[in-house]
Amino acid sequence: MMLCIKRLLFSITLIFLVSSKVNAESSDSRWIFNVLLNGKNIGEHQFVVSSIDDGYLQVESNANMRVNFLFFEAFKYQHDATELWRDGCLESIKSKTNNNNDVLAVNGINSNQIFMVEAQKNSAMLEGCVRSFAYWDLEKILNSERLLNPQTGEYVDVDMVTGGAETIQVVDTMWNATKYSLTGEKLHIDLWYGPDGEWLKLRSKLKNNRELIYQLQSQAISI
Repeated sequence: MMLCIKRLLFSITLIFLVSSKVNAESSDSRWIFNVLLNGKNIGEHQFVVSSIDDGYLQVESNANMRVNFLFFEAFKYQHDATELWRDGCLESIKSKTNNNNDVLAVNGINSNQIFMVEAQKNSAMLEGCVRSFAYWDLEKILNSERLLNPQTGEYVDVDMVTGGAETIQVVDTMWNATKYSLTGEKLHIDLWYGPDGEWLKLRSKLKNNRELIYQLQSQAISI
């Protein structure tokens, strides 16, 4: 049981690496996902993307998950992150994560084209356009070879490949979607997007034939 919980912790760490494409550049949008582990709801993850002054984009990511085993709480996870973006690149990040009572914090800021990251286990000075796991914007991920994990501060090598067209149901609507696979060391996340880049679904393949799925409660909405 403890080994399974540790594997679950590791898998969720990889995922948290925070409406049309999503029209995030022109309007404020929100997604609320139910998080399912092997079909069982264990919590939710909410993303809010907002346009603010001087061309900045603010992204708020808030997640809460719990896994119960018999009569006790076997696992809990809370994650809160705020990111600022400008011209497609990360300007700052601040996050706090309670990973089953292991508290982690990441702080980062762009200064003179150098993105400085401070975390418990990873501190770095990163050059160029730094991006995090911005699932809400397909283009940002497609154009990235490395992505910043907002939970740990790690800068992860990734590869994004197209898996082809699929028809999937999201809420009460059937979508002609394109599937993509985001891979890296010990990382395999499948993502589905609509014809105009709408983020529709996420699935992470776990060990022992388990899977973690993000299922939209409702379509992305303007707020």
